Amino acid sequence: MSQSAALFNTIPRDDYLSLFQSGETDYQKVVQFLDFSKKEVARASNVAVQSVRYDLKMPRELEDRIRECAVALSMVAQFFKDEQKTIL
Repeated sequence: MSQSAALFNTIPRDDYLSLFQSGETDYQKVVQFLDFSKKEVARASNVAVQSVRYDLKMPRELEDRIRECAVALSMVAQFFKDEQKTIL
């Protein structure tokens, strides 16, 4: 398999959990799906609790970490095709 073909294996083909809207990450939905508190989100993304927000002023680090979680969740959901199994 070529390197470029392998690269695309890291991108979910389907959005079983509806974590993306028109190609953009739905950050609040990802956090709700994970059932994370604001403090947990801050710790996971290494930003101050006061900086946790989901608008245009969202810190880049926070945006990156939540998007990574969304992709990982989507990859797991793609394998199981079941939300409960994905959560577990």
